[in-house]
Amino acid sequence: MGENLYWIWLSRCCLYNSGTIDRLYRIYKSPRVIYETSMTELEEALGGKNADLVRMQDKDLSDAQRIMDFCMISDVGILTYSDPAYPARLRLLPDAPPVLYYKGKLPPFDGRLLISVIGTRWMSEYGKRMSFEIAYDLARAGTIVVTGMALGIDGVASAAALAAGGKTIAVLGSGIDIVYPSEHQYLMNAIAKRGLVITEFAPGTPPEKRNFPRRNRIISGLAQGVLVIEGNERSGALITARLAAQQGRDVYALPGNADEENSHGTTLLLKNGAHPVSCADDIIKRYESLYGNRLNIFNLLKPTTANVERVISTYRVSASKKAPAHHHKDKMRVEQAAPPVAESKPIKHTPKAEKTPPVKPSPINEEKLSKLDESFVTVYRAMPTGKAVTIDEICATGISAGQVMTALTMLELNKLVSSLPGGRYIRV
Repeated sequence: MGENLYWIWLSRCCLYNSGTIDRLYRIYKSPRVIYETSMTELEEALGGKNADLVRMQDKDLSDAQRIMDFCMISDVGILTYSDPAYPARLRLLPDAPPVLYYKGKLPPFDGRLLISVIGTRWMSEYGKRMSFEIAYDLARAGTIVVTGMALGIDGVASAAALAAGGKTIAVLGSGIDIVYPSEHQYLMNAIAKRGLVITEFAPGTPPEKRNFPRRNRIISGLAQGVLVIEGNERSGALITARLAAQQGRDVYALPGNADEENSHGTTLLLKNGAHPVSCADDIIKRYESLYGNRLNIFNLLKPTTANVERVISTYRVSASKKAPAHHHKDKMRVEQAAPPVAESKPIKHTPKAEKTPPVKPSPINEEKLSKLDESFVTVYRAMPTGKAVTIDEICATGISAGQVMTALTMLELNKLVSSLPGGRYIRV
């Protein structure tokens, strides 16, 4: 756990695609050694100063410690680049994530066949049926199904793998404590119990648009191959397919009707050399000689008893054929799942504190608040400006102790409040 603190610090200092971490780790073999090495020596090792080194001049570990504390109380695992359990395929990427946060049980990444199943949010009935059948058969044959847990194809594939009694991995484009899309909260909880939910983004990171191309390289990087079920030419699934090809992964595509917009993307992939797939066996047979008895191919001879509509309903997968009238691409609804809080003795509320005239937060703080769940914002606004208060005093405004403690953790992570001696908190 000692190294984890320095890995988190390093991951917060360096841009994911800068190459700085990879180059420094090859030289120093330890994030702690990197932390303790002088800036002059690090600059010489890199052949010059860059923006990452400027950020690394800040040796304050409090942010990294807050993240570790949050993970500890929230039962979130931390998997770092130097950990033996870290996926070998991911480690080979030039922009490999130095830290992965996860919920669930880590599978044997390097000893199993992993296939990513992805596609459009606005799937057709054909896409829904085929994604379910292929993912279901991949899972019951012993393949681990990887998805982005998005609406549509991804959600159906995840639910199919669970229904088959298999394993599935959901890769998030947000912090591990953020449920996005919010409609998939039940599905995410089910995956965490029976599979793995994983992300490189620190707790509290909202699902911003820029996160998803970055997330996609992990979806493709974890797997031996990527299957695109449906998507038009602008679909994010095609970005993942291109990343897979660049990473040396196999790319598969489901043929569809030439006149269907959802098939334009897969048709393009097939024209560019993707392997056509009509069933799970088309994929499994390519790896049978590599994985032998770790693949249960005889399970594919058994009839499928699961019903796609029943499974989708059971796991509350949101799957729409076309966008509703109120859908806007520039808006992203975020729902933050409250981390579990240990049971504690009831807190005796003190008399309601005297009201302080409200002071409008700075523009920077307002921007941070706009990205947080409303329940956290409520706690922030219940705190007076310029005065340290205890949890009891915040609870006296009518907010539950559980909500207050959870919110304060997230507000600290986002540097909106600071903890002081004596169990007091103050707005930053």
